[in-house]
Amino acid sequence: MSVTRATTASSTAEFWRVVVACLREFHKMEARDAQRQTREYRKKMAQWPRTTARLLYHLEPFDVASDIAGRSLKLTKSRLPRYLEIRDQPRDDDRAKRRIR
Repeated sequence: MSVTRATTASSTAEFWRVVVACLREFHKMEARDAQRQTREYRKKMAQWPRTTARLLYHLEPFDVASDIAGRSLKLTKSRLPRYLEIRDQPRDDDRAKRRIR
């Protein structure tokens, strides 16, 4: 696998991790429901034109989670700190790299 593909796969996984975390935190979904609904959404995405699906990754995961939940939430000042904490949380592989250094 090329470095670009590995980076893309890693970035994609990270995007969806944040979406699921937003569903749990802001939409109060159970983990199983958040994962299931995210899987279903991604299956629907497979039917979209490729350019449309790619554009999705330029949105904030918070907004995608709201779309999945069917509940439009605004990213207000009160929600922003928690969202940034979720979004910027180091991934497991980032933590491992820091331990190695």
